[in-house]
Amino acid sequence: MADRTLTSQRPLDTASIPLTGIVLSVLAAAGHGLWLLMGLALAAGVYVEGRGEVLAPLLAGLVLVSGGLVASCLRVPGARLWHGWEPTQGSLPTIEGLVAMGAYLPMLAVAGLARGSNDFWATRVAGLALAALCLATLLQSARNACRRDGMQSPMPTLQPLAKLVAALLAGGLCLWLCVVLETSEHGEGNVYAARVFVMVAALASGLLDSLRWRALLHAPTGRLDPPASEPVASQGRLAAAVLGVGVPCVLAAVGSGPLEAGAAAMAALSCVIGQCVGQRLFCAAHARIRLG
Repeated sequence: MADRTLTSQRPLDTASIPLTGIVLSVLAAAGHGLWLLMGLALAAGVYVEGRGEVLAPLLAGLVLVSGGLVASCLRVPGARLWHGWEPTQGSLPTIEGLVAMGAYLPMLAVAGLARGSNDFWATRVAGLALAALCLATLLQSARNACRRDGMQSPMPTLQPLAKLVAALLAGGLCLWLCVVLETSEHGEGNVYAARVFVMVAALASGLLDSLRWRALLHAPTGRLDPPASEPVASQGRLAAAVLGVGVPCVLAAVGSGPLEAGAAAMAALSCVIGQCVGQRLFCAAHARIRLG
């Protein structure tokens, strides 16, 4: 009992958690979320018309998704593995890495096929393939992470869902920004739909993150007491929730008008920062449980 009390009072140690890897992981998830939303909208035939309106988000997603791969090739500390694969070692890619690389193919197809109203059947098929591969990448990477970290039920279910919704939130914010910048009339239905989606995704992300933390803190093998016993961790989680969910939700609700592009950019940046903070705290808490 004494050991448990000492363990529960020890503050979360985030110094050993590689911040570089977490930032690149969050950015990559945002890029896949952006591509996933674009692919679904193109497949359904409801995406905004115009070639530039397609190429800009694709390029933004390409930068976000490829950051981890570039860092792995450059052997950046804390980011040497890309979806379980270290490219510089000459080893074969993992299945997760192959699926992630496969998403580049339909992305290039969408970029080449994008025309005018984007109603061409091949564009819609490529969009559906892009969405499917991005979805598979997000879910598989989260499940593999749970398996590598030895997470117990219900984490193998909650973690992929939380990562998927968080990626859709960050990707939706990036898509909102791209649509606003590429659309001359800010009152257009696509911009309004993007803002509504962001608000719904923010609420769902906050709920899933709360369930994820509750499952971790109250696991039968856990070593952490309720958050009240750890004010530092509680403050960090509150800051992560405010930045990752609260600020984007508020800005999406009130960020219309001539300053909408600035509101979208601030919301996207705040969301990424909040998700990085929250993920680092979660990794530290889980590591402490395993070592405790």
